[in-house]
Amino acid sequence: MKTNVECIPFDTFSSLVMFCIFAADEFSALFLIEHGTDPNHTTYEHKTSALHLVSTCALSDEEKVNVTSSLLKTSANANLQDSQGWYANYITCDFIIDIEIFRLAIV
Repeated sequence: MKTNVECIPFDTFSSLVMFCIFAADEFSALFLIEHGTDPNHTTYEHKTSALHLVSTCALSDEEKVNVTSSLLKTSANANLQDSQGWYANYITCDFIIDIEIFRLAIV
């Protein structure tokens, strides 16, 4: 019997991978991404995806590159909009320090 890791009882996050990204737990986030979690799953209220969270979380620059690369390799959609109309790639560009990280992850 498989456990559904897409739905967890947290108010802010609707998937375990998003919680791991927010908690700056690169190891667990990569494990979940590489083992089939939905990279395009969004929060219920704000429609935020894992890619939206990566640029604003407390991961180190190298960890952000690793998580973003892994998400994009598993077909994460950088063009998903959140409830405010922001795309994941726009949010990344909004944080100047992360622009290079996003470029490295796409290449």
